[in-house]
Amino acid sequence: MITHLRDFSWLVQPNQRIGITGQNGAGKSSLLNVIAGKLPLDNGVVEIGETVKLGYYTQMSQSLDDSQRVINYLQTVGEGVVSSTGDHISVTQLLEQFLFPRSMHGNLIGRLSGGEKRRLYLLQILMQEPNVLLLDEPTNDLDVATLTVLEDYLDHFAGTVITVSHDRYFLDKVADTLLIFEGNAQIERYTGQFSDYLKTAGQKRPLKNTGHRPTSGSDASGT
Repeated sequence: MITHLRDFSWLVQPNQRIGITGQNGAGKSSLLNVIAGKLPLDNGVVEIGETVKLGYYTQMSQSLDDSQRVINYLQTVGEGVVSSTGDHISVTQLLEQFLFPRSMHGNLIGRLSGGEKRRLYLLQILMQEPNVLLLDEPTNDLDVATLTVLEDYLDHFAGTVITVSHDRYFLDKVADTLLIFEGNAQIERYTGQFSDYLKTAGQKRPLKNTGHRPTSGSDASGT
């Protein structure tokens, strides 16, 4: 149950880019689970618009079938996606865009590394063509190269993005509205980049785990 939110009202508009950050254990990931219908509220209500199609990248991804081939795994979802400009992008093109060369498309999923499986799982979510994308700490699981591809993809994503992260660089790239979880059910709202927030209110109340993305690997921080 959620115990971290009190008297909280929030209207999410189409095409918003929202970053959620702040203290560990304050309910950031729980908020995403509430939006996704995976966690009930003690009281209050969550209203999801009739046209909303959610895509949810979680820290606890589903198990992939190791006996399935990479391209077949995605083809169970569809034959591709339509870009924001109306162009059709095939499964093969998407795999290449997300750093799977053609030589890997017929590989068994069981032959992939852990990072490659996470990347394939993310791509499967994107192929469902959600118009609201929830991302829970993607910088904890995805390598820098994949994050760069994801950031570029989100630049052209025709929908709303809500992401939980402590990674300053990632938030600066993908979010222009912030919810800062300060603990004790206190949530500050800020319009602008995370770096700008840290130069103002953030300097008075320093947040942990707000460094720029390292040159290799990714931040490892809880929620």
